[in-house]
Amino acid sequence: MSRPRYARFFKADLQMQTPADRAHWVGDGAKLPPAATDDQLVESARAYAQRCYEVGLDVVGITDHNLGGADGLRYLTALKEAFNSERGVNTPISLFPGFEVASSFGRNAHLLCLFDPRTPYDELSEVLARLGLPSNARFAGHRANPMTGVELDKFFDVVVREHNGVVIAAHPTERAGALNDATMEPDLQKSLICDQRLLALEIKEPRLAAEARSNKLAQVLRNSDEWRRPQPIAAVSSSDCKRLRPGDGPGSESSIGGRCTWLKMSELTIDGLRHAFLDHENRVRFEDPSLRPSIPFIARIKINGASFLGDQSINFSPDLNALVGGSGSGKSTFLEYLRSAAGVQPFHTEGSNSKSSAEATLPDGASVEVQFAETDGSVIEARLGPGGELTVVSPPDLSAHALPIRFPVRFLSQREVLSRASNPQSTTRLLDELCRDDLAK
Repeated sequence: MSRPRYARFFKADLQMQTPADRAHWVGDGAKLPPAATDDQLVESARAYAQRCYEVGLDVVGITDHNLGGADGLRYLTALKEAFNSERGVNTPISLFPGFEVASSFGRNAHLLCLFDPRTPYDELSEVLARLGLPSNARFAGHRANPMTGVELDKFFDVVVREHNGVVIAAHPTERAGALNDATMEPDLQKSLICDQRLLALEIKEPRLAAEARSNKLAQVLRNSDEWRRPQPIAAVSSSDCKRLRPGDGPGSESSIGGRCTWLKMSELTIDGLRHAFLDHENRVRFEDPSLRPSIPFIARIKINGASFLGDQSINFSPDLNALVGGSGSGKSTFLEYLRSAAGVQPFHTEGSNSKSSAEATLPDGASVEVQFAETDGSVIEARLGPGGELTVVSPPDLSAHALPIRFPVRFLSQREVLSRASNPQSTTRLLDELCRDDLAK
């Protein structure tokens, strides 16, 4: 099942530990023995992937500390394969590889580094080596070592400029958090937080709730004078999971699906993630956007054998859509197909051609199929045949005559807009029609 190409919200958890991070994974489920075989890694990764699908995740950021030790890269490979093998009818979960690292500036503040899903996993090890953590110096026993000899600018230079990564400050107010005075001195905190290369903070409650508090984190999120950035920093909520499910194993650490964020992206790439953070007011949500009141929308059009547009298939976003093209590229014909398929009569002005584009450009054997999505999740399918003849394919009991009543939609051509603009009474009538339901309340 392929994803629509328009921007939509994806359920994301961008700070997740795996059983490969043995010092932090506490759950019994998917736990790995000290020297795991390939089969044990695969079995663990499959259980991990199954749980991600159970809680409905679309995007995961894997951030084991310092890549999780000897099995970290092997586990990433096994998990990526498991997301494909365990998906069933689901679209495969997109895996953003990365790591959690403790800074050498300040006193071991924890930072999350995420990279494009297409990044070779060996490259992650190279990034850590550039941060003063070669493969033989990443752990003291099971404890992850901090970076060595890497100042703030070099850190961002390596992660962001050289490897196109995204940096998030993990649990900033807690132990090892960047806003904790015991971890980082105030001046260094400001240098880090106000640096535009830091794109987001991790928080444990919705942003509005966090902003309403009277603490340092709230000041940062509100972009107050002391923490002023050209634009407020983004915030995300993540599980920092250390178990598959609640109650799996000792302690109270979070499990997969414990906290998450919905991110609006058109492509699941590191640039898409970066864009979501830079436009976080519109592209980051802390509650499921699908639970909000919805409106009906035109979902899809498929054009077959048309004289001018040929064969086309487009999925529409439930949000704003735009047709962009030069004069004569077919924008008006395209909209005319939608209008005719919705059963809406054209607005005729003096001198306008009474023959529609649908009639003129659909020869024998040509068709236009349009899907209309209703608020209850049902879909109306309509079909234009040769000469623009309209038929409702489904539901079977809906007639073409009743379609514009069941799915009322307004089409305004450029000619109609100009005509109504020159007639104040016509403009007033149009506005009254568009606002009829709101005026009746």
